[in-house]
Amino acid sequence: MSRAYGAANPTFTYANTSGVLNGDTFTLVYSTAATPASPVGSYPITAVVSSSASNYTSVTVLPGTLTITPLATPLVITVNNAARAYAAPNPTFTSAHHRSGPGDTFTVTYATTATVLSDVGSYPITATVTGANIGNYATVTIVPGTLAITPLAHRHHGDKPPPPPSPRAPASPSPPPSPTGPAFPSRAANRQLL
Repeated sequence: MSRAYGAANPTFTYANTSGVLNGDTFTLVYSTAATPASPVGSYPITAVVSSSASNYTSVTVLPGTLTITPLATPLVITVNNAARAYAAPNPTFTSAHHRSGPGDTFTVTYATTATVLSDVGSYPITATVTGANIGNYATVTIVPGTLAITPLAHRHHGDKPPPPPSPRAPASPSPPPSPTGPAFPSRAANRQLL
């Protein structure tokens, strides 16, 4: 039996029996390790037999195989758009996954032709997808994103901050005051007194 990745297991049945007598019927309880999250591959289907099995000294069950095939619906990786200013480094690119199975993880590596020196304009962002779960999908579709490089913002002259004030020259020190004391008459005045 087979099913696609991510789908529920089908109803198991048995193909035929040999050595059955008197129209005996049997009840089989099936089991397999495969779940909807199991990756693509082959898984054994085993069974436990009851009902008329007690009429036989031995009952041999031949296991079946459940084959999980890649999901036919494509896995879609959509790269998100991004933007930056001219001469700035590229931002961290991201993406969104669509139609991925339960618990699946992927490694997405991004690429663009834009560098720090690239002119203003639009540049594609591409991606490659790897990982252990990628084999669960028959097709992987990548939708590129766009990196928009915008003009560098210029500052107008009127937006310039005012220049810092010029340092003031230190003030000249004031001359020391003249010494003061008692006034003495001149010699000429002394003679007249004599």
